[in-house]
Amino acid sequence: MMDFLPGMGLNGGVRTMRYALLTALLLLPLEAGASAPPDWQAQLVTELVWMERALLEASYFSALAVMAPTVVDQRILAQRVVNILEGRGGPHFDPRLAEEEELPGVLPRLQALALALAEEDPPPPERETLRFTFANVNAFLTLARELALRGASTHHLLRGAISLRQAYACLLAALGPEDEEFAYLGGIRSLLARYRPLAEPPTSP
Repeated sequence: MMDFLPGMGLNGGVRTMRYALLTALLLLPLEAGASAPPDWQAQLVTELVWMERALLEASYFSALAVMAPTVVDQRILAQRVVNILEGRGGPHFDPRLAEEEELPGVLPRLQALALALAEEDPPPPERETLRFTFANVNAFLTLARELALRGASTHHLLRGAISLRQAYACLLAALGPEDEEFAYLGGIRSLLARYRPLAEPPTSP
């Protein structure tokens, strides 16, 4: 078994998600025939699709925060970015701004996915691709969270806008380009482009 995110702390929320993902991997239906994709690929794609949507929402709130007319508006929008990244149970989560009753958070969900895939132990080339990408995405999202927190506590509109522009850039870096040729540091979209076709069930002739 390998460590997809070296040095990553394992809190209770991540541990719970890890076991939920492992259960989902085990319960995925097996397709007949040697051409069926491995179970972990289907679950990986499901998680990546969710993360892409969540990060697009976070980048939208970051952009709105940059253009916010007042410090109060900016702080609210920045906190929504923090909520999306940390999820309910995160140390900086603000339930007053949570639209969903259960918000897992992109960072803990990414960490739980990394741990679940480590249990599956994919083939060596896939392991290296996933480890490299997850480490970079985790770093970008951690930076985005810190920058959004800075914006959520600002008392100066211009300084807050600078922090939120940087958070926006980190979120886009975590998403990355779809074309693997230009995804120099990986990204959610390049993984989706790589694994979505592989995870699709084989079509009958």
